[in-house]
Amino acid sequence: MSREQQAESGNAETRLSERLTASQTVAGRELVVSARCASCHRIPGLDTPSQLPFVSGAEALAATAAGRSCVNAPAASAAGGLRPQFRTGADAAEAMRVWLGTIEVPLHSADPGDSAAGVLLMQRNGCVSCHDRDGEVGLSALAADLERQRDDLRGQSEYLIPPALTAVGDRLRDEVLLESIQGKVSERRLPWLLVRMPKFVLTEGESASIAGGLVAEDRIPDAADALRPELFEHLNPQHPALATAEQLVAGSQMSGAGGFNCIACHKAGRFEPRNVAPGTRGSDLLVMGRRLRSRYFMRWMQNPIRVLPGIEMPAIRRPLDRDPAETLNQQFAVLWTALADPGFPAPTVSSRYEQVLTVGLGQSPRVLRDVFLSEGAAGGSGTARAFAAGFGNGMSVLLDADSGHLKQVAFGEFARQRTEGKSWFWDLAGIPLLTGSAEGPFCQLVEADGGGTPRLPVRDERREAELLSWKVTGQAVELQLRFHFGKVASVGATAGPHSEQTVWQLLEQHEVVDVELQLSELPGESAGIQLRLRCSGVPAGRALELTGWGRNRTGDRIRVTSVVEALRRSRGGSALLGAGEVAVWSLGLEQSLPSAPLAVAVPPLVTKELELRSVPGFRGQRLALPSGIMPTALAWLPDGRLALTSLKGQVWILTDSNADGLPDSSMLFAEGLAAPYGILSDGDDLLVSHKPEVLRLSDRDGDGRADEFGVLAAGWGFSDDYHDWTAGLVRDGRGDLYVGLGSDYSQKGRAADNDRWRGTVLRLERGGRIEPFAFSMRFPMGLAVDNQDRLFATDNQGVQNTWNELNHIQRGRHYGVPSRHDTAEGVPSESPALMIPHPWTRSVNAVAFFPADYPRSSLAGQGVACEYDTQCLIRFSLQEVDGVMQGACYRFSRLPVSGEQSELLGPIACSFGADGALLIGSIRDSGWQGAGNIGCIEVLRPADEQPNGIREIRAVRDGFEVDFFESLPEGVAVSPEHWDLQSATRVWTGSYATPDSERRQVRVESV
Repeated sequence: MSREQQAESGNAETRLSERLTASQTVAGRELVVSARCASCHRIPGLDTPSQLPFVSGAEALAATAAGRSCVNAPAASAAGGLRPQFRTGADAAEAMRVWLGTIEVPLHSADPGDSAAGVLLMQRNGCVSCHDRDGEVGLSALAADLERQRDDLRGQSEYLIPPALTAVGDRLRDEVLLESIQGKVSERRLPWLLVRMPKFVLTEGESASIAGGLVAEDRIPDAADALRPELFEHLNPQHPALATAEQLVAGSQMSGAGGFNCIACHKAGRFEPRNVAPGTRGSDLLVMGRRLRSRYFMRWMQNPIRVLPGIEMPAIRRPLDRDPAETLNQQFAVLWTALADPGFPAPTVSSRYEQVLTVGLGQSPRVLRDVFLSEGAAGGSGTARAFAAGFGNGMSVLLDADSGHLKQVAFGEFARQRTEGKSWFWDLAGIPLLTGSAEGPFCQLVEADGGGTPRLPVRDERREAELLSWKVTGQAVELQLRFHFGKVASVGATAGPHSEQTVWQLLEQHEVVDVELQLSELPGESAGIQLRLRCSGVPAGRALELTGWGRNRTGDRIRVTSVVEALRRSRGGSALLGAGEVAVWSLGLEQSLPSAPLAVAVPPLVTKELELRSVPGFRGQRLALPSGIMPTALAWLPDGRLALTSLKGQVWILTDSNADGLPDSSMLFAEGLAAPYGILSDGDDLLVSHKPEVLRLSDRDGDGRADEFGVLAAGWGFSDDYHDWTAGLVRDGRGDLYVGLGSDYSQKGRAADNDRWRGTVLRLERGGRIEPFAFSMRFPMGLAVDNQDRLFATDNQGVQNTWNELNHIQRGRHYGVPSRHDTAEGVPSESPALMIPHPWTRSVNAVAFFPADYPRSSLAGQGVACEYDTQCLIRFSLQEVDGVMQGACYRFSRLPVSGEQSELLGPIACSFGADGALLIGSIRDSGWQGAGNIGCIEVLRPADEQPNGIREIRAVRDGFEVDFFESLPEGVAVSPEHWDLQSATRVWTGSYATPDSERRQVRVESV
């Protein structure tokens, strides 16, 4: 609050106190007392009043008839009454009246041993009015409506929902359960929630009765241990023991970034996970062992969603690579033993290093474009649109491509990539030598003599500089930057966060200055770095003043020389440039330092070749390729080679060296990109979408490595939040490109000037125009164009998306999840073409369509979708009715039997080859799956025989038409009793996952 606001607030309080009299104060207190407000609210100076008798039987009927019921509409209440009113609806009010009338005697205090009484007490105290439990919904049914009431709650509905009470009697230890009911828990277990549980006035007997009722209803008997002996082979729940020193260390490692990475979502003491959506945040690992029961923990870890429907925690299905003889349940047992020990140490490894890059003497520079954030630094304090270059003399430099400012110079190893939770970051690995100042603009336009009123670069979103391209030539790196100057158009010219036009496009008196910035090693024997800048397009009579050069902070012990050379200088001493003129900034070490040793080359781990049999009617094979490649998108080159992007920022080219039809060798084409999730071939070039831009990658010198990178599209809001994906680069029949941008709907701290086009599908026209094509997507990770040139995009389940979705993308349409600063009020949302069942699927990503000339014609035109979380493939068919798309989906791959691992590692990308082969890019990551950030390519080809099954389901006016791959034997499936049909709907009310509503069995009348 500003000083002016504080003063105004104080004045208002003074004026109010002057108007109040002592009699009014007393009257107000008496009103609060008579209304019994302290029965529910903690009010300083007021004691909690005694509970009133519960009215039932004939007395309840009479009270209702007289209008003295708390479930009457306010209009029917007695005038001046202070009784609270509950809006239950007429049907619910009538049901309560009838039930109360059937009770002939007043209800007495519950017997602690009576579980039914405990459940009744829960109903009396409204526990399930707030908490979800066993299919009954509490505040989750109202959270979306509450969110809409206040602008500051936009996207925050999940913060209004308390934890579910489903299975709580099995989950918590007896003493913890009782303390929670009595409100004796001192610390807030889930401090991020915006709701608090009231402190109920309960007798010891009533508290024990509620706890007993929960235990009686929820707890799985101990005798059931014998039915799952594999769970307790390495853990004795009857006689728990303190962890050994070895188990404490192992448990700490397993819960950290190098293990199952529990801290990706769970806090651990003082450690808070980064960028965790509210629906996926977990409680403190350090108190978990004191609260949970060991039996519950072991059952929970098998598959959390089976215990608590809708929970977002994934099932961990693969053991850590420790002892090959260790089973997954054995590792779970060690983890629990450590968590339950009072001496459990918080995980010390919160980051996992994935790559360390060095540049050898004489080697070409290396460039990185991903987010840079120092370990331990606060979110938002890093460099999102970073540009880092490392050189063979041990020097490295970090620039902010949004401004042109020099951020850091270091000496030693180039850079390190790490994962922290679900986020991926880089930082310079060398010794920091210089930290640049980001205050003020990088440059400004002044009169030719340096005088006059300076014109500052106009800012568009967070960009003062526009990155146009970069290239690596010999021992230098060259960037092309553009700065825009002019008068900003009047407010309202860019209506809404998804306006097609940028601020720069609307400038009046628009002037553009292009800057060529070359980075290279400092000439001579001294180690250092040289920045050489040439500008063009400077208007006549003006000069470009480099106000951002030379302002820096150097280290105290390792001194750096800093010299800026220019033909002219401004009155403030900054370099002054006209069109075509050059300035040079040289940074060198004053003393000689030992060169950093080159990292020892370690042969990459290679994925074990494996035959796949999980897709009926197809032969499958997992290829033997480096396991560190994490495929996110696939594309075919004109010569038949396969190009792919990797989550680690690389672009790889795979070649079939022995002509057996399978890629078997890999070559690195490019590196250092920010989570690239889309790739296309374009003649001799590759087009790649990564988080901040869509790029054209070219190999001009023919050495097999990209050396020129042109920016085809940029300008959307971009931050260091890992949700800021740019995914699914596809081309339609006209040659236009499409990409999908992840939404920022849940990022409550997201600034309005960093939100443009989030949650949209963009069309990139051949002429360069960027058009926001479709809106209000959550995470459109998979885009595809079918054989009829129709555009589709997947969207993941969560919040407003009650199912995983396949959407038919049409121009100007909205798809249900507005971005953070786009209310989309009054705008109708499109229904998905395909609602893919959840939790049957949990994270559907890329899709591809079987070609029209596919070798198995029965599948031509249908689609296949990559389901990452449950490690399977989904087949789908589409049906157009009066211009509206609908369809059906079918399992394409078999699920593994209980206790076995899926043959598919984690499908996330897919593409059809010219020979009909379906290639699947699979990964297992540390953020969601507690895995080792590995990947592979899996290949599927039609087998000689196709088992029979449902080929397609189509809706007709009075039912469904079902086609099979082959004719059915006579008498099969001809009776209604042979068919099982269910229906369900889902309506989002505020929670992350939405339960089914109106699920029912549908009677089949005829076949």
